[in-house]
Amino acid sequence: MRGTHDSGPAVIGTETHSPAQRRGSVAGTVATVIVAHLVLLAVLAPVVTLSGLLGVAVGVAATA
Repeated sequence: MRGTHDSGPAVIGTETHSPAQRRGSVAGTVATVIVAHLVLLAVLAPVVTLSGLLGVAVGVAATA
């Protein structure tokens, strides 16, 4: 049997990371990061909004 272009084992079809797999894992990583950011935004948005409203209320109360 002849090995593939990499220096791995000389068995065809047993590469650990083919280019397609590598692309897939990169896409998976990007998707995970995007989902994590969306979850973070969903959790933090109400908190940020509440603190913003509190800040405005305090500002208005201070000037009144």
